[in-house]
Amino acid sequence: KSNSKRSKDNDEQDGMQRESDLNFSSGLTILPGLSFKSDISIAAVCFCQDKPEQVAVFYEQIYTTSYGAIYNVRNPDKPLKLLNCEASVRCCSSSMVYLFAGCHDGSIVLFDTSEPTKYKTDSQEPIPSSPTFSTANIQFNERHYSEVIRVLPLQTTNVTNNNDRSSSSFSLASLDKNGLIIIWSVIELTQSDEAGSIADLGLKPGGRVRMIQTSSMQIKQSIYMAKDSIQAFDLSCPINDVDNLYVASNANAVYHMTRYGEMGSPSKLRVSTDLEAQIEVTCLSFNPMVNKLLLVGTGHGQLHLYTTGRDEPILTWSQAFRSSAIVRSCNWSTGRASIFFAHDSQGHIKYWDLTKDLYQ
Repeated sequence: KSNSKRSKDNDEQDGMQRESDLNFSSGLTILPGLSFKSDISIAAVCFCQDKPEQVAVFYEQIYTTSYGAIYNVRNPDKPLKLLNCEASVRCCSSSMVYLFAGCHDGSIVLFDTSEPTKYKTDSQEPIPSSPTFSTANIQFNERHYSEVIRVLPLQTTNVTNNNDRSSSSFSLASLDKNGLIIIWSVIELTQSDEAGSIADLGLKPGGRVRMIQTSSMQIKQSIYMAKDSIQAFDLSCPINDVDNLYVASNANAVYHMTRYGEMGSPSKLRVSTDLEAQIEVTCLSFNPMVNKLLLVGTGHGQLHLYTTGRDEPILTWSQAFRSSAIVRSCNWSTGRASIFFAHDSQGHIKYWDLTKDLYQ
């Protein structure tokens, strides 16, 4: 937790910027929230890949609608763009100009942030943008029947459509809490239809990007667990290696699978030698500069460090947090390969520097 130490004069000069009392941070930014609903909890947050100074925030559902906002962290006084959808958002991620959100009902919505922002008449307040594409109410070979907890962009390539016109395409992996992974192709269309598409009911009129399901896979039930008790918590892949997927589970392990549905080698990264233990692996993070290093957080307040070729951790912080705390997230620094951060369910934030082998 941090407290403001800045004077009123400085507040007026710098807007929502504040000094921080955290010893690893020189400042913090306070986002103003929704103008029409101030007392609302945040459901999901992610930074925009194409513009790292921008952050997307989705809020808890209001009646039947979820709202989101994109802010510039350097000037966060008001949102750059407002978003909405008719589903409860549980997670989000960004790739290029596209913003993806996984929802409680199992649907995935896609926002094209390059679409022009519309404003209310005689007002500078933006009108919320609806999803460019949604998987809700569309019949696929496979679908999520439980909440989507992770949407993970996988790669960027160039493909050629049937008319020999080049368009942009990449893959997206989605994971639900029951351990089903679906791989999607995200395809940018060369033309838009303002009247809408009868053949593609998920695409809004004028939209220029759609999602096509390409494959799916299910993490396997452990023989030591009760039937249908498997749960997943996170999904990640090494930087520049989108063929290998790692799934955090409640089966005392991280599952290693390929995007083609096969088990990887090793097939599991175990967090305990007790095969009957059901320790929840709650979060994953691959080092962006050393892509074989995988950081793992658990539901017992522990952190483990793996290399992708071994099924046992090379380092363990058994008392990273209190045993009653759940590690909510862990992330490597994008600027220094030896530093990572983690925060728990009790509101604590800590960082580690592997060159010092201690946390502060």
